[in-house]
Amino acid sequence: MKHFQIVLILSLVSWLGAVVTLPVAAQEPTPEGGTTIIVTGAVDLSTGKIIVAGYIIAPAGAFSPTILEQGDIVIIIGTLTPNSMIIRAESLEFFATSALSNP
Repeated sequence: MKHFQIVLILSLVSWLGAVVTLPVAAQEPTPEGGTTIIVTGAVDLSTGKIIVAGYIIAPAGAFSPTILEQGDIVIIIGTLTPNSMIIRAESLEFFATSALSNP
């Protein structure tokens, strides 16, 4: 009986360890600084910064910030800075939603 209890306890501990570590291991790593990255999403100008998909966008001469409006859907290609929160934009394209809505 005591052997069964030990096996049961070890099984539960192993199962709990898997439940805790598997979701953490399954997350995608954050890209490193210097990586070319593509982000797509709505432009958020509410903080006074250009934010797309959670990243701060630095125009870096790739486009004029005055062409953007709150909620514009854009595709940004750029280089991630070492702090992994700012993208130095190399190009900006507007995502044309009107082409999708017209049959």
